[in-house]
Amino acid sequence: MGCDIHLYTEVKKTVNNTKRWFNSDNYTKNRYFDGVDKWEKEYEVNEIYGDRCYDLFSVLADVRNGYGFAGCETGEGFKPISKPKGIPEDTCKEIKAENEEWGGDGHSHSYLTLKELKEYDLDQCTFKVGVVGLDEFLEYEKTGINPTSFCGWTAGNDIIVIQPDEVKSLKKIDGKKYSVQMRWPVTYRERVEHGYNQILEGLERIKSHRRHGVESEEDIRIVFWFDN
Repeated sequence: MGCDIHLYTEVKKTVNNTKRWFNSDNYTKNRYFDGVDKWEKEYEVNEIYGDRCYDLFSVLADVRNGYGFAGCETGEGFKPISKPKGIPEDTCKEIKAENEEWGGDGHSHSYLTLKELKEYDLDQCTFKVGVVGLDEFLEYEKTGINPTSFCGWTAGNDIIVIQPDEVKSLKKIDGKKYSVQMRWPVTYRERVEHGYNQILEGLERIKSHRRHGVESEEDIRIVFWFDN
């Protein structure tokens, strides 16, 4: 079963000499809302990030770290910014309500400030593990260019998966397709930069908006959880 992220944003403002967290998400009218379907809300959050990238989930909160669907191995994993910290006690009412609606279907709740995200080292290295076609593996051996298309595992009556040290002595059988389960080095940046930048850019847009009055990078954060 796939895993998805649900991500919201908050800013800290001073009201009546007290600093409090307020929701800073952008909402739009839900064109499917009819007031009858209880699952359809009148307004929906335009999340600054909502794609599915398990490597990014690993970095944000140690979710699907080193394994994928059905527990298949995907590599050595990533050092997360933080283990899941739960929903912050001082989170805004909007996020509390969203979390209550998800109930037990949500997991690995956490939050991170813009400061934490910007200080994280994306130039760390790890190793990925995946299955590629035999031709793709031979191309990697020749050029050293990391594969861009791979899967956690593959199977079938006509498919044979082998290890890299079996390639040279391979004796092909007619009618069979060969894949190789390989391991290769990557930087964190190579694997997560696109989604990571979406989150940073979204927070920077909110931070720069005068109406939010954000004073520091510790006064703006993402609050998020996952569901399967």
